[in-house]
Amino acid sequence: MVATHQVVIQGETATSRCYLHAQHIRKHAVGGPHYVVAGRYEDNFVRTPQGWRIKNRTLAGMWTEGNVAVVRG
Repeated sequence: MVATHQVVIQGETATSRCYLHAQHIRKHAVGGPHYVVAGRYEDNFVRTPQGWRIKNRTLAGMWTEGNVAVVRG
């Protein structure tokens, strides 16, 4: 789930922030089948002739719970 989008436009650039809550499940993972992550995406955008494009994205983790091996393959 991604929510609470905040966008600030300044001419040909923009910044945004949104919060995320992601639940990952792998039924047969050693150590348990669940891993939950909460965090925040911080994005920088630039306007091009083709429209707005993401220049970069940063993921700031806030907390995790469960078995990280679920997402490590």
